[in-house]
Amino acid sequence: VFELRMFWDYTCTVPVRGSGGIKASTGPSISLPDGWEIYGPEKAFDDDITTNWNSNCRTSLGGCPPRQVYLAVDLGDDPLIRPDPWASPYAGVKCIQLYQSPHLMRQATAVSLVVWTGEFDYQYYHVVETYTALTGGGWHTRPPLEFGLWRLWNTVP
Repeated sequence: VFELRMFWDYTCTVPVRGSGGIKASTGPSISLPDGWEIYGPEKAFDDDITTNWNSNCRTSLGGCPPRQVYLAVDLGDDPLIRPDPWASPYAGVKCIQLYQSPHLMRQATAVSLVVWTGEFDYQYYHVVETYTALTGGGWHTRPPLEFGLWRLWNTVP
């Protein structure tokens, strides 16, 4: 992941800051190679698409197991902003922007936005939304802004 941005509103204008810091898992490997820290989780939030966060998964070995590798923003003491007071109690983040590697073997085609429910065991997460049909090499805004997702169709069989 080269960049990840989260927002409190559907138009992606009110950013989630996260005074509690940035968290990430590294993947299934127990040992990390020397120099791995250059791909730390803060690289996905540094507003620089020339740096990136990498998990320690090997595509040749099947990649990352689903729901095992993550990037996270800890809100810390920040207030939760809910533009829609009648929405789900877990649906604070309304929009994400994601920029992934242009290399096919280094990108996710689907991701889920999840939130910890406050249970004592960190295995309890609520899936707010799953975003599919993702690619790399460009920005993805999910949900897409109105009139912001275009297609080009072939007209001749």
